[in-house]
Amino acid sequence: MKLLQILIPILSVTFMASAVSSRQSPPSNWLEITQSPRGDRFLVDLNSFSPNTKEKNRQINFQVQVQYKIPAKDGTTKAIAIFRADCLNERLIRLQSTRYNRSNQILDIDQKNITLPVEPDSTWEALYNYGCKHLSKENANQ
Repeated sequence: MKLLQILIPILSVTFMASAVSSRQSPPSNWLEITQSPRGDRFLVDLNSFSPNTKEKNRQINFQVQVQYKIPAKDGTTKAIAIFRADCLNERLIRLQSTRYNRSNQILDIDQKNITLPVEPDSTWEALYNYGCKHLSKENANQ
């Protein structure tokens, strides 16, 4: 139960995040949560946090959605990836990644289930690693 008290504030939010150039400083209402291998920063808009939690029979329903803009060499957006995590029970989440090209056409959809680690910080790491793995697919540059 103590684990749930730690996980609920971290996981029971719906948020949108985006990557920005390292030359820009984030607005004051944005919080940097991690750094990608390419040097992009994933930012979370603090104004967009909204609780989405229900507890029934020790199950917690939550959804996390992250939007990541993949930059092109000409400075435009090459593609957009949306990562979504849905809680299936208190330890299992379903991860789904959908990538779109500039014309908003779906490039591919990837989905898998993972078991949450005991440490809350590792949950974000698991989500982030999943997202980076999917971004690195060859057809991301379409």
